[in-house]
Amino acid sequence: MKYSLKWIGFLLLIGLVIYIIYLLRTGDAERIIALIRQYRILGFVAVLLFQTLLNVLPLPGEITAVMLLEIYGPYWGGLCLWASGIIGATLGYWLARSFSSYFAGTRVEPYLVKMKDWLGTNEVKGRVKGPKNGTLISCYWP
Repeated sequence: MKYSLKWIGFLLLIGLVIYIIYLLRTGDAERIIALIRQYRILGFVAVLLFQTLLNVLPLPGEITAVMLLEIYGPYWGGLCLWASGIIGATLGYWLARSFSSYFAGTRVEPYLVKMKDWLGTNEVKGRVKGPKNGTLISCYWP
């Protein structure tokens, strides 16, 4: 099953690349960009919502990110990408937190308690001590 899903994803990616090449060859990409630019703020909001959806779902958003930067430039496009990343991460976190108990049930609860106990004993001023092999689990190291 996992093997067939990889092939389906690979074929979808190849199809997407062929479609993008088609858009670039026929000039339809410029028409799509002009259409989005024509709607100004409504187009910006639509692209923001679409990019947010890509960030919530486990789908690659690099192609749309490049198009977004092409449409709105580095400042507004970067702002839109940053905002969609923040909103998408927040929505993804909320979805995972809301529905994790429904899908995982009580099977995860003992592991969460064990993790909370471990973090409570090993946390020191924003640092988390890693295992004895020297690996460090932290984003903040003063």
